[in-house]
Amino acid sequence: MCIQILLPVLDKRGHPRAYRLFEDVQNELTTKFGGVTAFINTTAQGRWTKNRRTVHDDIVVIEVMVKRINRAWWHRYKLSLEERFEQETIVIRALAMQLL
Repeated sequence: MCIQILLPVLDKRGHPRAYRLFEDVQNELTTKFGGVTAFINTTAQGRWTKNRRTVHDDIVVIEVMVKRINRAWWHRYKLSLEERFEQETIVIRALAMQLL
């Protein structure tokens, strides 16, 4: 499985977040899973509708590969990220994959 974490680049005031926040996540995931891939220099753009308004956000994607998903651990980690990044919701998704 490939776990992707979508993290916002800007804080609520529109200022770039400290690189240290992203580096902390990379270090934590490397320690826990043995490796990480972070798409930091090429941000992605998220766009969605909220209260009939289009909202957008620049995000970085951080990925780890896991054999099994420990949902309890990922739930706790998601809550931790939401607090650190001051977000209502951080998207963490699991994608099935096959190594070639």
